Amino acid sequence: MNITATYSTPDHTSIVAEIDGISFAVPADPANRHFRLIVDGDAATGTAPTVIAPYAPPPVTVDDVKEEAGRRILERYPDWYQRNMIADAVTLAEIGAANRTAEQNARVVELNSAWGWVTAVRVRSNELEANLSLVQGAVSDDLNWPG
Repeated sequence: MNITATYSTPDHTSIVAEIDGISFAVPADPANRHFRLIVDGDAATGTAPTVIAPYAPPPVTVDDVKEEAGRRILERYPDWYQRNMIADAVTLAEIGAANRTAEQNARVVELNSAWGWVTAVRVRSNELEANLSLVQGAVSDDLNWPG
């Protein structure tokens, strides 16, 4: 009997095993007979114990990077809030810098800061998409993105 096995989850609760060319999803549970066969082997059939390979996360794709960038932007600025920001920006532009109140000027600063952050996320997304090897750990790890 030929067996190969790899943990399929980072928490090692499940494995993917190939037993004589047939793939199985097997819970990493000592009560499961397939799991026992994999880790203990079977003397009756001459099957040796199998070392289970560690979990290997799937490679990061450009779509993963785009999805994470979009998720981060929407988490900080949901669609409804972005629409309000656009409406405020248009209104404030129509008023003109010379005619705005101090409160309105403060809102302009806030909008510019928000747009600066969104731009930084988009720039970083473009960098990561162009060179996926720049991704450190999981694409969702904060160290890959501006604060």
